[in-house]
Amino acid sequence: MSRGNGQIRFTSNQAVIESFAGATPGGGTISIEGGAALSGLVPVQWRLEAKADQMGVEYPKDTQTVLDAQVTLEGNRKLQVLSGNAQVRRAAYTRDLTLEELITTGGPFQPDFLETGPGGSGGPSGLPTVLDLHITADNTLIVKNNLADALGSAYINLRGNTDTPQASGRILLTRGTLNFRNGRYDLTRALITIPGRRGAEPTIDFQAESDIRGYHISINFNGTIARLQTSVRSDPELPEPDIVSLILTGSISGGDRSTIAGLGQTGLGLAQSILSASLSEQLERGTQRLFGLSRFSIDPLLVGRGNDPTARITIGQRIAKDLTVTYSQNLTSGVSGIDRVVLVEYRLSNRFSVVGIRNERGELGFDVRFRKKF
Repeated sequence: MSRGNGQIRFTSNQAVIESFAGATPGGGTISIEGGAALSGLVPVQWRLEAKADQMGVEYPKDTQTVLDAQVTLEGNRKLQVLSGNAQVRRAAYTRDLTLEELITTGGPFQPDFLETGPGGSGGPSGLPTVLDLHITADNTLIVKNNLADALGSAYINLRGNTDTPQASGRILLTRGTLNFRNGRYDLTRALITIPGRRGAEPTIDFQAESDIRGYHISINFNGTIARLQTSVRSDPELPEPDIVSLILTGSISGGDRSTIAGLGQTGLGLAQSILSASLSEQLERGTQRLFGLSRFSIDPLLVGRGNDPTARITIGQRIAKDLTVTYSQNLTSGVSGIDRVVLVEYRLSNRFSVVGIRNERGELGFDVRFRKKF
């Protein structure tokens, strides 16, 4: 707070704030009223009420927030309580994240994201302070970074003491998109539940959908980051390994059933595959810019013929608006040599496309894909 101006009236046993106003970070204002009972000019009991308008803070962690608040601080020389409500005008989380960081550390889903106070982690104070704060953000929560562009709401309660606050509540993303492996996924459900226990991990319940190569793909994430459960489905229906291949590489396995079986036998879940794919993400972006390719990817955890784990490199170029050519091959040679796949896709519309394929065995064919909702 800066540029404060006010008037305090003292008597023999009390101090009363008759008027006080000041400026807050971010260009907001704050007004305070109330008073304290005195004993020998030492406060022994007090009650202060503050009203903030458009106050800027960094809370939660790495989030720039502008809010209005009405809070009350009352107590005595043994204990004080800070209670009240805050209405968020705008909260923007714009920090870029890698998928590796998100999966290994939790990113904004780690417990101290909400339990760290504005400007730092807080510290011990001479007088214990108990929190009872309620934070509401109705469609004013913005997430905009390299992974997501979303709008949502938040309803958070902060309790406990200021040194070790406990957050509980929920965050709901009402609409937005996720970006992964050069693909865009629409959020159809996104709920983050924050348990009211210190250090407990939030639980996420996400569903995202996208159209890839004529297939409508749905991905579900449920659980904590440390114990994330994933499931996928497609329309028209595909085996799960083919759906994972579509998500990670943008194409399916060309009809090789041994590849599908081998992928299932490796026990590689979707979350682990996403983590492995993220390790090559920065290299891929740099190579795309250097050579002007529409697509360049290295998929480190795929299974070739003979169920041998291998890596696959994929290069794609958009020749015209609706015409794409993709070439893919394994980086190691198995018992049958190097698997090479060529795919040419011509999209007549979002629902209808024609795909020419040369698969791993050198066979030529084509697919006509038509998607219709019932």
